[in-house]
Amino acid sequence: MTLADFFARWRVRLGYILAVVLLLLASPTPQTIVLGGMIGLLGLVIRAYAAGFLHKQEILTTTGPYAYTRNPLYFGSSFLAILFVWALVEPRRVRQPVPISMETPEHAYASGVRS
Repeated sequence: MTLADFFARWRVRLGYILAVVLLLLASPTPQTIVLGGMIGLLGLVIRAYAAGFLHKQEILTTTGPYAYTRNPLYFGSSFLAILFVWALVEPRRVRQPVPISMETPEHAYASGVRS
């Protein structure tokens, strides 16, 4: 079994495990829950709109949201994933940039900073 086969088979179960870990590490605020809920509502609206145009196993759907994106159901689901993360994260952590050093390794070594 290749790594791709493993993730194809276990992706949903691994998502549940990741969701539990995120819930344990969460530090939501009322503001993040409301904003995340609004983003999630957008995802649900996109999914409902796309499902209305879908004719499974009958014809290839090319109208409605399917005219703009290959799979609007996944597109809507991505908003639901953003909802989940946004609602559980403290806003200070979202706005805080990741520190990136612009120094070269040689410069850091010369200045006494070692990694």
